Amino acid sequence: MIEASPIGPRSYGLSAALASGDVSFIDGFFAENAVDHPIVQWCPEPERLDYDPMQYLMELWLQLNETHGLPPASNIDPSQLRPALGRLLILEPVENYSDFRYRLYGTVLSTRMGRDFTGTLVSEFEASYISDFYLATYRAVCRRREALYTCHFPSERSYARKIQRLILPYGAGGDVTRILCCIESEPRDPVLKRKYASL
Repeated sequence: MIEASPIGPRSYGLSAALASGDVSFIDGFFAENAVDHPIVQWCPEPERLDYDPMQYLMELWLQLNETHGLPPASNIDPSQLRPALGRLLILEPVENYSDFRYRLYGTVLSTRMGRDFTGTLVSEFEASYISDFYLATYRAVCRRREALYTCHFPSERSYARKIQRLILPYGAGGDVTRILCCIESEPRDPVLKRKYASL
């Protein structure tokens, strides 16, 4: 059961809305922050994802899900994740899902952010509407124990004009113990886009 926490209190309302499928609440939250509403989809069909590594990861997760129920964290095998390496996060829930620690912050993502966040908590990011949204998505995935796809269009202050995320829960006994997240972004600056295309 997910309990209240002083960390990211706004994200609890968002998490409950995400878990229940209340898109209007999410849309309203993004509108308050003057950005377009995100695309949110639970358990997307792999072929509907337009980024090949996400299709691959979704298919792999579904295969493991059929065999084991919630796939165990031991199935996060680097050799099987090669198509998405560099663009992956691995998160560990802490304090009954009140926060999440980055156990891996991919090299491509670290380059784009200008820092490797491995070992830090999601709550340690600068407070913003998007950090609340990210925290909410991880909590909602832990609550539903299902895969979640999101696509959002950040404000002009962001380096990216579009960010896609595929969030996959792993665990044991019905509890989520690890989250695998694949991220693909479209840089706002064409020069950056050319630079990152080679990474």
